[in-house]
Amino acid sequence: MDLDLRKSGNIWIENYMNLLWRLDREKIPIEKACGRWHILERMTEMKNEDIVFIPRIPDESKFSVATVDETEYDFKPLKGHFGYAHVIGVKNIEKYSYNKDFPPKTFNPYRNAISQIKEGHENFDMVNDFLDNNYIIS
Repeated sequence: MDLDLRKSGNIWIENYMNLLWRLDREKIPIEKACGRWHILERMTEMKNEDIVFIPRIPDESKFSVATVDETEYDFKPLKGHFGYAHVIGVKNIEKYSYNKDFPPKTFNPYRNAISQIKEGHENFDMVNDFLDNNYIIS
C-alpha cells in the first residue's frame, strides 16, 4: 500500500484504510482516515527555512528544534526497520530540555502530529521568544 502524501487524498485515504485492514484487521471509519490525511499532508506544505519543533526527540525529557532545508517531502524506506517513513529534510538541529528550556504544556494542546503556529496563535509569542533567545542559527 502506497502512503506517499503526494498521491491524491482519496487514493491515500483508501490505501491507508486498506493497510490497516491488512495489518490489524482493523476497519476504521473514513472520518478517522480523512483526519489522518489532513494532519500528515501538512508535511507537503513545509518550506525551506520553516522552523519545526519535534516533541520527545531525542527522548521523553527533551525536544528538538530544526530548520527545514531545501529537501522536499519524501516517502521512503526506513533504514534498519520494516516499513516506510514520511520524511522532511532538516538542518541546524538543536536539542532542549523541557524542564530547563520550555514548558512541556506548550505542546499539550497539539493532538495533531503537525500543527502550525503563526501570528495570532495562543502560543505564538512564547514560541517566538524562545526561538529569539535560544535557537541561534549561523
